[in-house]
Formats: sequence, structure tokens, C-alpha cells
Amino acid sequence: MGDSTMKRIALFALACTWLAACERPDPLGVAPAFQTSAAPARGGPIILMGIDAEDGTPSHGSPSIYAGVIRAGILANVTNGGNGILGIGCGKLPTDDVTRFWTAVAADVMQPLVCVNGATAISAAPFGAFAMIAVVSDQPNTPSGGLTQAELNALNARDADVANFVNTGGGLFGLSNCLLTNPYGYLGGVGGFRCGALGVNQQQDIEPTPAGQALGITSTNLDVCCWHDTYDAFPAFLEVLAFYPLRPGKPAAAIGGAKVIVTQGITLDPATAQNPAGSAHRVTATVKGSDGNPVVDREVRFKVISGPNAGQASPGNGVCSILVNCHTDNNGQVSWTYTSNGRTGTDNIEACFTDERGVEHCAQATKEWVAGAPAKLILTPPLATNTVGANHCVTATVTDLFGNPVSGVTVRFSVGPSVPTTFPSPSSGSGTTDANGQATFCYTASLPGVDRIHAFADVNNSGREDPGEPVGDAEKTWIPPASTALCEVTITDGGWIIANNKDRANFGGNAKVLPDETVQGQQEYQDQGPAQPMNVHSTEITATTCSDDLTMASIFGKATIDGAGSHVFRIDVRDGGSGGSNDNYGITLDTGYMSGQHALGGGNVTIHKP
Repeated sequence: MGDSTMKRIALFALACTWLAACERPDPLGVAPAFQTSAAPARGGPIILMGIDAEDGTPSHGSPSIYAGVIRAGILANVTNGGNGILGIGCGKLPTDDVTRFWTAVAADVMQPLVCVNGATAISAAPFGAFAMIAVVSDQPNTPSGGLTQAELNALNARDADVANFVNTGGGLFGLSNCLLTNPYGYLGGVGGFRCGALGVNQQQDIEPTPAGQALGITSTNLDVCCWHDTYDAFPAFLEVLAFYPLRPGKPAAAIGGAKVIVTQGITLDPATAQNPAGSAHRVTATVKGSDGNPVVDREVRFKVISGPNAGQASPGNGVCSILVNCHTDNNGQVSWTYTSNGRTGTDNIEACFTDERGVEHCAQATKEWVAGAPAKLILTPPLATNTVGANHCVTATVTDLFGNPVSGVTVRFSVGPSVPTTFPSPSSGSGTTDANGQATFCYTASLPGVDRIHAFADVNNSGREDPGEPVGDAEKTWIPPASTALCEVTITDGGWIIANNKDRANFGGNAKVLPDETVQGQQEYQDQGPAQPMNVHSTEITATTCSDDLTMASIFGKATIDGAGSHVFRIDVRDGGSGGSNDNYGITLDTGYMSGQHALGGGNVTIHKP
């Protein structure tokens, strides 16, 4: 062994000796309690092997063989974001078999190794920052640096922390513990495992299952001497990864899984769920012993530990299926139902029980509360005033019964009736609500007047407003624009066009903005029929605007039609020069009449400033 390797072993041994000797209950400054109340379980890889791989290194196979399994089966499936290997029981001496073996494995998989040994240090060691935990072989099988009974007892006492580490994506690799009392108790409590010793029938021939092959176990890399132990009973959350093909009954030689959820005796169902805010949610806790049998008449405590309903807890809140303190029934089950306060978000629900040793075991589930059915629609702004031609936007906000925004809802908008007709453009539209429950509709208008804007949430996407669908209304007032100072518009020489209705129409008039910004003038328009004959005569000019280049002008006002009523009109003209040959004219009336914008057949439009 080279000097550099020896230096690394010495360094790890020094670190591990410091951990074991430290008198503080928490030598790394983080209390063990930090391991509890983890994020919702997602599962991590576990591989347990009935072989004392470190004994007489490398007589039980080269460390590189086990490094290959750890690389493919453990590290490739770790999802907790951790780094490095925490070795439980290694580091007693720099040169013992266990320390040399795990130093070589760590180097092969390119992960830093931290060894912790002695019951005190194991009780205090934090797990969370590591990618995987490695539990070394027991001392009776591996005298040179193996795991002692006191060390196993200390680790078994932290079974909840081990479960939390694995359930949140950490990896666990363990070797033979079967000659100690309560082997692998860190994965299920007393009685969770029952080992069988092969004795003189120890094996060097194993056969992987498909699950084992997926984790890097093959009959070629691990057909080594000598496998000592069988797994005759183990928790249901583990599966057989390899077996002894030459032994009666083909007993298990390795167990584990790629995404194991360590139940620690309690599970919550459903693990995840989604419901409308304001409704009720029911979770069922199942408590089983490590032998898989239900635990009857055990109190389970439910609590929402975070989220919009944080603080709700049994028995004060909600209802248990077993009303006497939420105790488990003959199936080891008890359900708890609580009602959302109406807010959206994700609740983290925890259910805990205390076993006969006084150890608390917990499981977690999540509940996502989403917005319910659309119940209300508000249009904003409810009132607004703009000049004709401006762009006006209204926003519909759709919420559920509790005021939560509802996304993905089609909102249909319409403009009208208007008093008088404003010629909204567009007069209708639709939009889909965003994450804030909002959809926006914009339009403009040609004539002064007042619009009613209506919107409804088309919950069933029928395209029409159905009874019970949320609605909202707003009002928009359009006023004439400010007149352009000193603008003058004159139409002379008998102007005429052919209107949209194919009638010939004659027109003439003038409009002038005075220095004090008042407007004077008069306009005349006659549709000669036969489609829609009429005589429009202005009674008031309310505004006149000119473009900066004096080529476009608009005249707003009120007029009689055939000598009766008071009707809003708008005239748009273009002065193209050339004595009228490039000019055009159009009139819009609040009756709905639109001549359309057409080139002059005769006459002349003049736009100017003095």
C-alpha cells in the first residue's frame, strides 16, 4: 500500500476518532432532532447483503466489486442531493480490515468517506448531508474493525432518522449483521428481520433477481467466498435482490430496492392528492409491526404541519373514523378527515404513533388545494371615460367561492347596447384566465356615447351564457376628442360619393375651430336613395380635429335626420390635394348608418390653418 493511501486512511481515522471521543452529545454542532419531520417521502436505494465483505480484505472479493454495486445500485439512484459516504462502524484503526475496505471503496466511487464509530458518536452523527450511509459487517464475522453490539444498538435507536434519510432520497448499503442481536433493527424495529446462518454450508454462488441486476448485482461479480447469511424474514418494503440457487428453498442472499419507502410501521394514504379549496380531505393511516401484521388499538396523531391549513390537528380539529382518540382498528387503520379553510396551496400532513419502546414513528403526505369552480366575475374598471378613438381595456377576474383566482376559464366579452350606438370595434371577444384568474378585452369606438360591457365565465365552454355562470358588467363613456386649434375644414363644389348601400349621396359644409377653442360650422348630407334616402342637417359641431400634416380631419356633432330628432354624427375626410380628385369622405350616424369612406365623385375637401 502506497504512502498516499496510508495518509488518507490516517486522516479518516483521525476524524473518526475525534467523533467517537468527543464529549459533546452533538460533535458536529447539529442536534439529532434535525433528522425528523422530513419532506414528503420519495424513496431511496437500499442494498443489504449477507456477506462480511471486509473480512480479510480482499479475501471476500475486491473492494472494486462492491464499489461497482454501490456505484450502479446506490449512487445512481440517490436523489437527496447529498455527497459522500457516512460509514457506520469504520475508522476504529487506520489499518483494520473494515477501514481499509471502505477507504478503497470510497476512492473507487470518488466519494469522500467520513467514518463514525462508538455508540456516542453514532447516536449524534448527522445524516442529511451525505449521499449514502454504509453499515459495516458485524464484529463476530469481521473481528478487524467490525460493528459492535453497542454500535448497532445506537443505530437501531435512530431507526426514524434512517427512515427519514432513505425516504427523502438517501442511499443505504449494509453488510452482514446477523450474528448480533436485533440485526438491521435500524430498518424496522425489534423483530423486523430474521436471519439464517449457513454455517458449514456457506456459499460462493448467488443468483441475482431482475431487481438485483438493475442495481448492479451479477452472478459473476459476486460469486465470491464466502456468503454466510440468509434473510428468512424482512419488512415488506424490501424485495429479494439475490438468492442462493444451490440451497433448498433458494433463500435470499441480498435484499433491498431502488426506491424504497421505509414505512417505520406507519403509512399515509393517499400520499398525494388534489382537491378544490374549501372541501374536505380524508387520509388513512395504517400501522403495522415490522412483521407486517396490523397494530391494533394504537393512537395515531394527525396534524397539518405546514401549508394553508397549518395547525389543524386531531383530536381537536377534523373527525377520526375511530372516535376514541383516533385509535387503530383491527386492520391497523384509522382515518382523519379535515376541511380546508378555503385557501389554495399545499398542506404537509403528518401522522405519528408511539411504539412500545416509546419511540415516535411518523409518515407524511401532501394535499394540494386548488381553486374551485368559478363563482364570481368582476370587471374592472367598472366605470371609465375616454375620448373617441382611444383604446379601452377591461379586465375580468374570475374567482371561486373563497376568492381564489381560477385559471384556464374562457371569458366571453360583448359591448352593447350603447346609447347611442358607438360602433365598438371589436364588439365582442374572448380570453382565457391566467394564473391570477384574469382575462383582458380591449376595443375602441367611433362615436361618442355610453357602452355597456358585459362578460361571463363560459364554464362549460358552450359559447353561450348559461344559468349560474358568473357574470360582470362595466360602463364606458366615449366623449369627443379635443379640437385641434385653428383647424378649418371646408367642403365645396358639390361634393358627392357612392355610399356603401350603392346610393348616391351629396354633401357640403364647413367647420372651424376658433382661437378660444370653440367650434362653429354646419354640415349637410343627403342620401338620394333608393336604398336609404335621408337628409342629415347639423345642429351643433362639438369637435373638429386635424392631423399634423393637414391631410386628415374628423368632425363631430349632432344633427337632425329628415328634420327630426337629435343624432350624433362623425364625418371623416381626407384632403389629397389636386383639386379634390384624391379626396375622400365618410359619415357615421348613431342610427347605425355608415356611408363608408369613399373617394369623391365630385367636389373638393380643403383642410388648413390660417
